[in-house]
Amino acid sequence: MTGKVFPLRPPARADRPAAERMARVTLRKWRCSSGLTQEQAAQWLGVDETTIRRWESGRCAVPAWVLVATRIERSEAA
Repeated sequence: MTGKVFPLRPPARADRPAAERMARVTLRKWRCSSGLTQEQAAQWLGVDETTIRRWESGRCAVPAWVLVATRIERSEAA
């Protein structure tokens, strides 16, 4: 069987698309500017605290719904 062999792990951070890095930074900026801890942000978003850690560290991609929710919250606070 020929073809591409896909790695079991995600690519290194430097190889990830810029959009993924931007989403991580956006999430962290929102959390810090709101004065929230990772635990508080997790409660606000309805996810586990480890999920926030994974998103911010880049181990998992930040879903679009999270970016939309944080953007709505920022616009309502202004």
